[in-house]
Amino acid sequence: MQESLCFPIVQEKTLPYLERMFMSQGKPIFFKKNDVIFDYWDEIKSIYYLSKGCCLYLANTVKGNERALSVILPGSSFGEFASVMCEPVNARVEAIENSEVIALPAQLVRERLRCGSENWTDFFKFVYRRQNNFCMVMSYCSEVNVPQRFALFLQSYAKRKSSSPEGGWHICDISITMDRLGEIISANRVTTSAMLNFLGKEDMVRKLKNGGLQFRDILIQNDFIKNELVNSKWCSLKTKKRQPLQTTAKENQIYY
Repeated sequence: MQESLCFPIVQEKTLPYLERMFMSQGKPIFFKKNDVIFDYWDEIKSIYYLSKGCCLYLANTVKGNERALSVILPGSSFGEFASVMCEPVNARVEAIENSEVIALPAQLVRERLRCGSENWTDFFKFVYRRQNNFCMVMSYCSEVNVPQRFALFLQSYAKRKSSSPEGGWHICDISITMDRLGEIISANRVTTSAMLNFLGKEDMVRKLKNGGLQFRDILIQNDFIKNELVNSKWCSLKTKKRQPLQTTAKENQIYY
């Protein structure tokens, strides 16, 4: 396993100057739960910013299996590279709860960047860092077990929310189905359910009535993930191996 345990499954916040552009010049659009914001091979002409709700970013593997790449929380943007570079997007974003998205015309962003009012270098560093991060997710899925992947997902969520644990417990208020959670941590429904039940008996995770989760702070600490979660008692859960997402060939690249 790599030394750094940065598991960027919860999407980072957007660049500050992009956020200002969204707030001043963007157009709000409302989506209901399960609505698709954009789909595979759409030629999107806008960059999107999530202001309310929660969305899921998905892509297909080379074998045609859909794979969840990230959870998008308010404050994150998406679709930057595909829209600015006029490339069709090889991914799908759907709302997993009622959401408000602000759309900003890509042409406006291109004009601002090209006239030098904003920095192209910062923009592309941001976009390519995200693409590399998703590739890291795929490599981690083949190197760590299911409880570790789940703990790393919760770790990234806690970092993104920047909230302090109360009494040693964090709250993950994303209402997400068992199937979706399984997609995120690359496990089937049976394994995901067994893992949650197991961690529940160990008093590491508690299910909330709203569909979210409460989890102990120790569960997301690097030493615990690297050492305790590789112990045989945690690894007794059988996982269904999935093919990693290939992003080397042009037709399989993911544009955000």
